[in-house]
Amino acid sequence: TRSFDTYTFANTSSVAACVTVNVTADASCSGNNQIFSAAYLDSYDPQNLCTNYLADEGQSPDLGYNAYSFEVPAGHNFVIVVDAVNEGGVCPNYNVNVSGLVDNATSGNGACVVPPATNCYDDTDPQIAFGSGWHLVNDADASGGHFRMSARTDSSTAASLGFSVA
Repeated sequence: TRSFDTYTFANTSSVAACVTVNVTADASCSGNNQIFSAAYLDSYDPQNLCTNYLADEGQSPDLGYNAYSFEVPAGHNFVIVVDAVNEGGVCPNYNVNVSGLVDNATSGNGACVVPPATNCYDDTDPQIAFGSGWHLVNDADASGGHFRMSARTDSSTAASLGFSVA
């Protein structure tokens, strides 16, 4: 029951493209008139928002989230959807800027950069230090079968993670 606009684009190239969408909205597009943008591969089904989903901007542009990126396979279409966050919301003026596609004047930018690897640390890792008052609690439902907690209510205890950046 929310209003939405769709914009279809094509990656006519023979290579994948990293597409960036930047949505900006007029100041009147706030409060009950907030908008939200998402991208879908090949088609958009407003009855099933998970079908063909690629990416979204995270929050309404009036909150400072304007750009998002995703990879479009060679020879595929993608649909940019801009919809009202609230039922009955109206955003009279917004801009959608799409970049990253190959055209006759540029060579495009290829596939999206792979995000850096994520390191996960268990609470028993020596890089994590716990101040006084922290306890190791065994719990079969917790990852690794345990978790840490502090029952102290003052600020004199801390947990810290030591790491180095190359």
